Amino acid sequence: MASQDARLSKFEVDFKQQQSEMTNKINTVLKAITDRITGALPSDTVKNPKLNVNSTALVLSARSYLTEDP
Repeated sequence: MASQDARLSKFEVDFKQQQSEMTNKINTVLKAITDRITGALPSDTVKNPKLNVNSTALVLSARSYLTEDP
């Protein structure tokens, strides 16, 4: 009976150690995911420089191509 108690006690100690290690690994993964999500969309975005294109210039350049009458 004493050997069974000793084995059970060792099993409980090993189980708690493995549980602690798994908890630490899960916390590490969750922290990495949380850091990745918070860094995914920066709050200070850069303005698109192409938004300042002159639309009149685009229309004129599109009409400047030579076309042949069918």
